[in-house]
Amino acid sequence: MTPKISFLKSRDIREVWKREDKHFTPWLANPEPISMLLEACGIEAGENLTIEKEVKVPGVGRMLDVLVTINGNEMSEKIAIENQYSEGDHDHLTRALAYAVGHKARTIIVIAESHRAEFISVANYLNAAAAAHDEGISIFLVEVSAWSAEDADHVFPTFEVVARPDEWKTMVADTQGTKQGSQQK
Repeated sequence: MTPKISFLKSRDIREVWKREDKHFTPWLANPEPISMLLEACGIEAGENLTIEKEVKVPGVGRMLDVLVTINGNEMSEKIAIENQYSEGDHDHLTRALAYAVGHKARTIIVIAESHRAEFISVANYLNAAAAAHDEGISIFLVEVSAWSAEDADHVFPTFEVVARPDEWKTMVADTQGTKQGSQQK
């Protein structure tokens, strides 16, 4: 018997998660979606994660959508996640940066249905600056989409990273910094 072959169809994410704040964020703030998001970003998280949703930002009176803490042997790493429906905008990007500073997060992830070219360029610029400084904040811009087979109720969400830190440049900068530090001694 020959299997039926068909392509997945794009679904409006509002059909899957009616509201961003009441449905998408609570879904995202669970181990499986967070693990899939971090994997898409190339972030090794292991199993020792703390996930908090709608976290108050100190001194601001606003809420970060999701704060993930990766608990390591010697230290922990915080990731601030801000999400929105529609196209990414300057408000969410700058809020995510402010929230990261407020929570001392070294990484932010901004999730939207799409990101404009100028925001991808800004993220790439800020990632290059972060690579040059020990205290920089890495930025990931991620597009979320939902897919299903025709006439099927099962939905397959996907995360596509459209901007990320350039790991090779960071590694080269780290290596050059180590060489310069040893030459100055």
